[in-house]
Amino acid sequence: MCEDENFTIYTYNSNTINLWSDGSSGNNLFISQEGTYWLSSSIGNCIVTDSINVYSYIPTDIFIDTTSCSTVPLQLIVFAQQSTYLWDNGVIDPYIEVNSDGEYKVNIFNSCGMNKIRFLVSFINCDCFLYVPNTFTPDGNKFNNVFEIEYYCNLIDFHMEIFDRWGELIFESFNPKIGWDGTYGDRIVEDGTYVYKIYYKSQIDNLAQTKLGHINVLR
Repeated sequence: MCEDENFTIYTYNSNTINLWSDGSSGNNLFISQEGTYWLSSSIGNCIVTDSINVYSYIPTDIFIDTTSCSTVPLQLIVFAQQSTYLWDNGVIDPYIEVNSDGEYKVNIFNSCGMNKIRFLVSFINCDCFLYVPNTFTPDGNKFNNVFEIEYYCNLIDFHMEIFDRWGELIFESFNPKIGWDGTYGDRIVEDGTYVYKIYYKSQIDNLAQTKLGHINVLR
């Protein structure tokens, strides 16, 4: 029901004995606020009980902040019963499809008044791309001394392992910003091909992913 509205519900069988949820026994019940109301009616040994849920509808302004992947159009939906709609671009459907950042507004009209809803939409890149080099040169100069990845998303879990040609673990890191400097123990490893295994999860989809590959060490 609308704000400050009231109404009366009735039972039309005058031969029944009635008991309403407020303890009254007449043929009607006056309702002025939301809640659950019930009626138990009986004739002889036959008893029937039913209930109704009443909700208040108060027009209000609503703000919604939402984020979506940039590769997928986003559908904004505001369906409400017995209502009409007017979006700021003139659309009168209960939904619109958007594919760019911005604020989108809709007015919802019904017998109780008007609601205003604003959507602030942001699109982000949902691809979590990791760049893993295939060669580095830990020779002491200032170029390309560390085997480290480049990543283009927020990582919430990370584990990198480096193995030698015999499968022995010679390095591991749990921080994507900490790479391998080419040492094992206190020495630079020999030139050759090594294996990396990288496990990671991105904040975007929370999916576990694994990359396997080879890294060449050249001095």
